[in-house]
Amino acid sequence: MIFQLIHNIIDATSLSATAFAIDASLCARGEETKLYAEIYDHQKQGDLITPLHELGVLGEDDVVILHFGFDGFDHIWEFAQVDCKKVLLFYGVLDPAVFKGYDRFAAEVSENASKELGFLAKNADLALCTSEWCLEELLELGMKCKHAFVHPVIQDASDSDCSSEEFNRYSRSKGNKILSYGPVAPNRCYDDVIRAFACYKDACDPSASLCILGYYDENGRCYRELQKLIEGIAVEDVHFDSNQDLLQQYCSVSDALISLSDCEDIYLGMVSAMRSHVPVASYDVPSVRGILGSAALYIKDKDPLTVAAALQVLASEPQVRAACIEAGDKRQSLFSSDDAVAEILEHVGIY
Repeated sequence: MIFQLIHNIIDATSLSATAFAIDASLCARGEETKLYAEIYDHQKQGDLITPLHELGVLGEDDVVILHFGFDGFDHIWEFAQVDCKKVLLFYGVLDPAVFKGYDRFAAEVSENASKELGFLAKNADLALCTSEWCLEELLELGMKCKHAFVHPVIQDASDSDCSSEEFNRYSRSKGNKILSYGPVAPNRCYDDVIRAFACYKDACDPSASLCILGYYDENGRCYRELQKLIEGIAVEDVHFDSNQDLLQQYCSVSDALISLSDCEDIYLGMVSAMRSHVPVASYDVPSVRGILGSAALYIKDKDPLTVAAALQVLASEPQVRAACIEAGDKRQSLFSSDDAVAEILEHVGIY
């Protein structure tokens, strides 16, 4: 029997999308399988999920797939002790240092997850990593198991008809519309994005608009510092919208997506951009190349003028823009549910 274990399956992330996709594929193949979670919606997901504390004794012919990401997993000791094939599906853990001074809870969660990962790396039989960056992280921790690189499943963004005041203002703006996606947190480097946007607006497109789409806390230190920066450099047309369900709508009206994160762990925005034929300008880091391949215009440094120049290239050079979009059309199919799940199950040895 195949068991999947996941900490939190309520949030629409690549973890939850992959877990549900694997479960559906196994059921379609007639495999005996169960999905266990610690945090889930009992009303909406009660028929699909079994509480993790109900996991019984496993036999040597069973397979356990543990989905491990930012928020870690509280039962790693039990996972290590089970006498069956143990598969670690690793999505990445952020460095706790990026949250210190900004979000104490997130820093603690990251620190605990990092410790748990070090233990898991030495106790899993097989590790599947959703980026080359993840693979490097496990190798640095002394991973002793076999390992492989796989593409995660990306859940389709909502195509609902909902909207927001920020989206309406952004969509009606006359100049180029620049989108950046992910929660407002230090690792997203939104201060660099805003400085670059200010340069682009001054030098290239005075009517341009920027939207940062992702959860934010109006009282949080990171958001307050970004507001001070916006006020200090007197840049206008910077929008914040926490309604991440509007990602597909934002992509449909945007001219480019930008990411200046030092370590990209948010797949959905980039894959949604590729699916919507929106070119991407990104800081050149291995984790992004693992997602986009050649479907981006890569930036070697975060100097605002350099980033602004890259945005202008996407806006004014049709051949470069078309090449990014064409590469994205081919690349995004890697993240389809069927292909990604088949790749994962092939590595696990389930055909």
